[in-house]
Amino acid sequence: MVAAHRSVLLSRLHRLRRSLSNGESICIDFSETEKMVADGTLLFLAELLRLVKHSKGQLNITCVPPKNERVAQVLQQIGFFSLLGVSNDVVPRDDDVVNWRFAHGHKVEGEHYEDVLAEYDGDITPELQETLFKGITEAMTNVLNHAYSIPRKDGTSITNSKEWWMFSQAKDGDITVAFLDLGAGIPGTLPTTKPRLWEKFLRFGKKHDSRAIQYAVKESISRTNQLHRGKGLGQIARVIDEIPHGEMAILSNYGALSRVGSVMRRKDYSDSIMGTLILWKIPLPSKETAW
Repeated sequence: MVAAHRSVLLSRLHRLRRSLSNGESICIDFSETEKMVADGTLLFLAELLRLVKHSKGQLNITCVPPKNERVAQVLQQIGFFSLLGVSNDVVPRDDDVVNWRFAHGHKVEGEHYEDVLAEYDGDITPELQETLFKGITEAMTNVLNHAYSIPRKDGTSITNSKEWWMFSQAKDGDITVAFLDLGAGIPGTLPTTKPRLWEKFLRFGKKHDSRAIQYAVKESISRTNQLHRGKGLGQIARVIDEIPHGEMAILSNYGALSRVGSVMRRKDYSDSIMGTLILWKIPLPSKETAW
């Protein structure tokens, strides 16, 4: 997400949560929306599904459909219209829309890998499939063990149920996989889940969320090297280790840690996604290509 678009989306999600708490009716206006990207769309859909589920039918939401047909196709493809009970006869048909896949769960459920990535069998190598499977199931494990260990503090009365949401999309020769939880975030949970690491982190000055993510990843990789097995954020970060031109990003609360090749970058924002979003972008090789 571009920073400006991120701020607009997060402010709208804040209003959604506030409206739920206040019992207000909501109208989501898509009339001028021109584009939807995987990470922002997943965050929006997950928040909406969470609010609808926990409102127990008390949340009154309507929408103004988009003028842009491709955006309408995306909303149809991800089940947005049916979620709100809105009638819309648009049929998803564009390649970069029909390839969107969605999964949702609250356990470590490896079978959901098939829901979002099975169609790429034969297009990506067995080694990459295994690596992706490990990264995704490790992200699910982190959700169960850490993400919801403390309250989210989002202004709602929702009791966390350790849910996660996942997208995949094939576009322009790349597969993008996005995995999200709406927990307390890596920087939020580190003081309780990794107290020694948090104490070490505090010795080095300002508590930027991006640096907290970086510390957590480095600690996990170090532990992985010692134990000769992939676990935690280290496994998630290493999905792209052997993939030329692969990209990875971990966004959590106010911070982001991204990696392209061997280059790591940190960035901090003025607003929080209130959760953790993991992105992998992987080039689709030809079937003759071996990594």
